Amino acid sequence: MKGITVASDRLTPKTAAEILGLSPITIYGYVRQGKLKAYRKSDNKLYFTRYDIEEFKTHAEELVAVVPGNVPKNAPITGKDLGMKKIRGYLMTIAEVAAFLRVSVRWVEMHINDGTFPVKSYPVGTRGRVFDSADVEDWLLKIFTEAGTAPLPLKAERKIRREKEAAMK
Repeated sequence: MKGITVASDRLTPKTAAEILGLSPITIYGYVRQGKLKAYRKSDNKLYFTRYDIEEFKTHAEELVAVVPGNVPKNAPITGKDLGMKKIRGYLMTIAEVAAFLRVSVRWVEMHINDGTFPVKSYPVGTRGRVFDSADVEDWLLKIFTEAGTAPLPLKAERKIRREKEAAMK
């Protein structure tokens, strides 16, 4: 009965929140973001249809089923756990990337929003992002050179050359 809504199929935001196991504030947020379909009565009160709530609940359960249940609670999630072949390492949140780089979370977010953060992120949920740890490590290897492998400044090269020439005489 998608097309016709009977008064008994109408749900208040509080009832919809109880069915979905969410708070009413989260329900309003989902409506504002366009994730959950809502309607207004003639007195401008918000209501939901049972069909839309059940459909949303089914879709949310399908998304939760993607993450395997046998993974230990604090174990890092790898791309293979989620069936993502592009992920070579484990998934890192923005906070974990910031801690790894020893910078603030705000610094990482600022560069992500500017488009100047060189590591590819993968969207998770509505506002979350994760990074492949292997990509972060590859980027670090590109920026930092090991001690003694960086080219010397021209002044230092000239000085060494003069010292060698003076030692040869």
